[in-house]
Amino acid sequence: MTTASRKAALFRGTLLGVCLLIPSSPSWAEAMILPFVKGPGAEECIQYITVFHQPSDKYQLYTSWLQGYASRIGLEEAIKQGRIVDYLNGTSVDDMAAWLNNWCERNPFKSFYLAGAAFIKHASGVAPVPQRGAAPPKANNPPPGTPDAH
Repeated sequence: MTTASRKAALFRGTLLGVCLLIPSSPSWAEAMILPFVKGPGAEECIQYITVFHQPSDKYQLYTSWLQGYASRIGLEEAIKQGRIVDYLNGTSVDDMAAWLNNWCERNPFKSFYLAGAAFIKHASGVAPVPQRGAAPPKANNPPPGTPDAH
């Protein structure tokens, strides 16, 4: 093996190691993904908390953003894997909003994108960013709070 091929193999191994760390480290994932996130997902949770507690429906901008995000990753799953997954698991907007508020109150300076990803994992039992070795998503899970929910 030549020196150049050893360096290339070392580089590939290092790159693979870094890539495997990203899904398990929110700060790395956020740093890599957040520059591409637009709209309410790019804002901090403190902004969501503020509108959630106002006497208006402005918080629905955030829940609508999350519904769009979940639809997008569900569509991607359908195209790649040939199966449809409801990542929001039939959760009502009000239940989603309350769950997001609780998460954001514990993490006010995290991005709303991370709150959304945490909600999707909570509602569906599946992380929205596929991880190596993760079990495939289950279709038609019962909504959270029902007797059959996990």
